[in-house]
Amino acid sequence: MSKRKNTVLSTMLGAVGALLLSAMPVCASAAGAPALLSYGAVKPTVAGISSGGFMAVQMSIAYSQTFTGAAVFAGGPYYCAVANVDVATTTCMQNNPAINHTGLNVLETDTTLWASSGWIDPTSNLAQQKIYLYSGTNDTVVVQPVVTWLQTYYQHYTSAGNIAYNNKSAAEHSWVTWKAATGGTWSGSGPNTVVNACTFKGSPFINNCGNDPEHDMIKQMYGSVVGRAATASGTMVPFDQTAFVPFGAASAYSVDNTGYVYVPTYCAANAGCKVVVALHGCLQGYGVIGNGFINNSGLNEYADTNKLLIVYPQLIVSSAIPFNPQGCWDFWGYTGPSIPCRAGCSRP
Repeated sequence: MSKRKNTVLSTMLGAVGALLLSAMPVCASAAGAPALLSYGAVKPTVAGISSGGFMAVQMSIAYSQTFTGAAVFAGGPYYCAVANVDVATTTCMQNNPAINHTGLNVLETDTTLWASSGWIDPTSNLAQQKIYLYSGTNDTVVVQPVVTWLQTYYQHYTSAGNIAYNNKSAAEHSWVTWKAATGGTWSGSGPNTVVNACTFKGSPFINNCGNDPEHDMIKQMYGSVVGRAATASGTMVPFDQTAFVPFGAASAYSVDNTGYVYVPTYCAANAGCKVVVALHGCLQGYGVIGNGFINNSGLNEYADTNKLLIVYPQLIVSSAIPFNPQGCWDFWGYTGPSIPCRAGCSRP
């Protein structure tokens, strides 16, 4: 039985918990970057793409008492990989061997068991969650049937009316943004402004498909949305992620030393802003694509007009221990077998 703390999950929950601590924003210096302490935020939700999408599902299930909604781009059912990297890269990405009702029933049974054991929050919380799903018809990395099975999984715990699913886009594997496609290749230094065409597969895995998923996901998760600002006018604040891992050893868990939070001007001076935790996918961390994801997600411009804080936790590529060569969020077990449950749990 593993007793290793699931620090990837606790890193993000710690960041969200810090935001919720007090009524006024406070920043302090630590480990060479401002440590995120509190912004008096409310109603946290989580969003992610690919491995970040799988992690968003894990967060929404394991911490359902904390997160009121989830937006998942190209992600699959909770604990789909059953702590096995081969299952993660076959069934959970290519749907081969295919997911079926029998297999999904096993995942649902595990979810219920772990909730009753106190390893995750009660599943009754899921009835109130608002879920947004996005899958492109041309996605060759996480094929659309996987996301459709995720829809079925969520329907076991909440009504169909609480789930919005865009499965009509021609998108390849990407976070789809409203920002205009530029094409091109990032130089490796300076701002990364690259946004690719809808059916393009490649870095930075941020595509434009002529729609606005950020508008739709915010509306789904929060019930309403104000039109976005023309340009983002808030501040991207670095925060210390080492505070959320044992002994500050972030790299031992493939966690970057620094994460980022986008703070609109209003939220810098006032408590009560809502918060979205936005999780990049594989090969999308700051160390790989610079500010590409944190600047081009399309969320910051909506944050300005909707009083949202956007937290961007960051992972790093790790070629040793843990073995995480693409800087992915852990949905198959590289940080240990306790990945699907809350920080600190022990599970056979």
